[in-house]
Amino acid sequence: MLRKNSIVVPRGFLTASCNCGIKRKKLDLVLFFSEVPASCAGVFTTNRVKAAPVILSQKIVRRGFVRGIVANSGNANALTGKEGIEDAKKIIRFFSHALGIREDELLIASTGVIGIRLPVKKIISKAEFLVKSLSSDAESFVNSAMAIMTTDSFYKLRSEKVKTKNGDFSILGIAKGAGMICPQMATMLCFIFTDADASPSTLKKVLRDAVENSFNRITVDGDRSTNDTVFILSNGKSGISIDDPKIREIFSKSLKNICMGLAEDIVRDGEGATKIFSVHVIGAKNNEMAKKIAYSVANSLLVKTAVYGGEPNYGRIAASVGASGVRFDQFRLKIWVNDKLVVSEGKMLSLKRDKSFLRKKIDFKIEVGNGKGEAVVFSSDLTPEYVRLNAGYMS
Repeated sequence: MLRKNSIVVPRGFLTASCNCGIKRKKLDLVLFFSEVPASCAGVFTTNRVKAAPVILSQKIVRRGFVRGIVANSGNANALTGKEGIEDAKKIIRFFSHALGIREDELLIASTGVIGIRLPVKKIISKAEFLVKSLSSDAESFVNSAMAIMTTDSFYKLRSEKVKTKNGDFSILGIAKGAGMICPQMATMLCFIFTDADASPSTLKKVLRDAVENSFNRITVDGDRSTNDTVFILSNGKSGISIDDPKIREIFSKSLKNICMGLAEDIVRDGEGATKIFSVHVIGAKNNEMAKKIAYSVANSLLVKTAVYGGEPNYGRIAASVGASGVRFDQFRLKIWVNDKLVVSEGKMLSLKRDKSFLRKKIDFKIEVGNGKGEAVVFSSDLTPEYVRLNAGYMS
């Protein structure tokens, strides 16, 4: 958990949150606002069934410039038909009017239970209050990170202040996510804000690169959500332009750090999770084949339950590599667990029970001997608590 005094809020960004009645007493509605027009980019779920806010925000983000985001938790506004789209439009209309901006300058996002229409009247009744409550202090951003939580057990916020020869810029990101994670992002919302200056096209490229190597490399349960959304807003208040190639490289590194940190937080907070593990595949024909193998292991229920139980069943790892659909010579397969070689030349090297699966973070390294392809995926164990949480999610 971050200390509030260690959080760096980018210049010119404000936020406010409140309870609007979707959830009992907990924060469930949030507004983010930039004092000046901000370049924007977004990455969305690849699920063919998309929630209403995703459908609308995909259109709005194409403009390249916005002023803010309105988001709620507790209700996904997904599988709500055309009425759900009209509900989202009404929320945008009321909040943009309260902010004094155009309707196509406000992005929208939702997360929560699928199939139930939003309580629009309750949401729009808070528009004026949230606008008047907008603040740039760290506590407000912590509260906003809490307001987008669903089954999360802790809020997820990362920030960095980066110094360059031309001055400094800051990046802050908040995210939610704990289940329905894999692949191509998660059941997650992530909002990133920076006072660096960037064109929409540059912002789109650096965001996609950061997401591909962070949120697209995590899994909890192999499901893909209807609402997955990552937004980045850049308002240029620092005066530092990332269109400069050298500054862009520095910015990209910082953005990847923020995204990777949030991605690991999501896996660590996997519903019911007690441990996390990484699957590092090397020697595949190409990176795509390596990723396919890594996800096969990371999503294996047998591997995940073995990790939970502390049972060092290396055969389950080998079997999930073989079940990936990727061709390789089993006699060239090598598997390491926490740097210990456990499978080589087609046989298990140790049958003794050890403590390799008892750590809170476990590292698997797998070499298939086909080429130079490489990929890393992060996952969590599967526990009885996961079943309990998801068996009664709507009750």
